[in-house]
Amino acid sequence: MVKLIPSTKYRTTKSRGEINLFNKFYNDKKYDDWVILHSQDMLERVRKWMGEIDYIVIIPKKGVVCIEIKSCFEPYPKIKDGCWFYNATQEKNNKPDTDGPFVQAKNNTQDLRDFLKNTSNNLKDIIFTRMIIFTDSPFKQKSAEWLDFEYVDVDDLGENYNNIFKLIINTIDKFRLHCVNKDGFGWFNNTETLTPKPEQTKK
Repeated sequence: MVKLIPSTKYRTTKSRGEINLFNKFYNDKKYDDWVILHSQDMLERVRKWMGEIDYIVIIPKKGVVCIEIKSCFEPYPKIKDGCWFYNATQEKNNKPDTDGPFVQAKNNTQDLRDFLKNTSNNLKDIIFTRMIIFTDSPFKQKSAEWLDFEYVDVDDLGENYNNIFKLIINTIDKFRLHCVNKDGFGWFNNTETLTPKPEQTKK
């Protein structure tokens, strides 16, 4: 089974999607070299004073996937004037999420990567990417602000979230390909940069 940290509780979350995903990870019998942290607070931040990453998935020889869960139901999520609504109460009170899940996940992922790079020089050659999971609703909207492989929805997950592991692998594999020859990734080679290694995962 995957190594869940912590392994015995959901912490403070009441999100149906986060809890169901925790149970799927907890009952896994195949991916025993994966390490997954959940409900990870982020206090070392540049953009906001505090944040939280729902799941940090560490995959040996591939990279790190930072997952943001949105457990909303149709007709949500709704996007109006660039702002996000996840339920009727939020929409009625006109209190949108002005960032949205993609910006939130991007900022958290970048802050985590920067923190780890500043902590140890041995962690600079690891690929980090974001992933948004709409656990209870379909989401098919296209935008220049996100890539198709950076999100999945209830239709992709399948019954009992049976597709979740291959979806996570798909996200990191496609992001690795996306990074080839990109500015800022001169250090990266998709066939040779096989990180994190076991000693890096322990850090």
